Amino acid sequence: MHKHPTERRTLVKHLLSLTLLCLLALALCACGGGSGSPQDGDDGQQAPRDISKITMTQIVDANDLGTLLKNYSDIYFLEGPAAGEDPWYMYYIDADNFYYMDSGVQELYTKDHFYGLFVDENEGTYFMEGLNATGEPYEMMDEDSGPLWSSELPVMEKVQSVATNSDGTLRVATQVLPAYLENYGNWYEELKEAETIRFVYNLDPDTLAIYSAEGNAVLKSGESLVFCYVTAGYSQGRLERLDELVARSAGANGGETRTVTCVLNPGTDKEAVYSQKIGKGTRVMVFTPEGYTNIYTDPECTQIFEGETDYDADLLVYSVIDQVGDLTADKEN
Repeated sequence: MHKHPTERRTLVKHLLSLTLLCLLALALCACGGGSGSPQDGDDGQQAPRDISKITMTQIVDANDLGTLLKNYSDIYFLEGPAAGEDPWYMYYIDADNFYYMDSGVQELYTKDHFYGLFVDENEGTYFMEGLNATGEPYEMMDEDSGPLWSSELPVMEKVQSVATNSDGTLRVATQVLPAYLENYGNWYEELKEAETIRFVYNLDPDTLAIYSAEGNAVLKSGESLVFCYVTAGYSQGRLERLDELVARSAGANGGETRTVTCVLNPGTDKEAVYSQKIGKGTRVMVFTPEGYTNIYTDPECTQIFEGETDYDADLLVYSVIDQVGDLTADKEN
């Protein structure tokens, strides 16, 4: 498993000068082969799992988003420096929602909407909605990846032991391969002098879903330290904060609304207009398709949009695809 607090996987592209949610790049590094699901016996019942043959590939397969959501109705993750300490991040995921929280941010992506609650040291707490000018549902998460790993990372760990805990869960111990110690030193300042790095996972014995994961390192000085800790829960019920964010949107400023509109490629035959109503007093974050670098205040796309100042007024902005030359002929014709 790899968890890097500052390196996250981008979920959706936005073109405002605001930091969006990106997924934390955590990896369970695959080693070996095999399926992530228990095999059925001849009588149709699941045969007992031979835990001595559990591989990291099985664990990775069992903990990608698509598999977890087939086995569970919802997923909770808390990530932090160590057990018992305040978490860095929290995730809640179900089939229709992706929710993320850290100390100054709450963000909720549904398939067709974005809500955000932000804490700014200068402006205090403010609420934000998203205008989706992509014409497609928000890409909440790649089903082939998951909150605890990224399929884009190489093999970095080797399974050392598998045992059964007293509560029936499985305990899997791994060690980072020597060739990748330097990677962890780049990701974690405190691991630059690491001599060995190990992880301990506690897994569901049937689905191999991760209940907890702890990263430990021994430095060249002989010092031992815990550098990350993850806990997870499944099928615990819908997170109430989701409804609170949606209700805050509907009830913003007494229920009064304003209209936010984004025009893509204005004045061309590729022009497209996207509009939605949001509560007055609510800021907006504009999500545009891939290939649209800037947002403008004028249809000629010469004046960069620097952000709103009046959160009660209607907003009209523009964006043009980066390949401006492709649109010139359209404007002339």
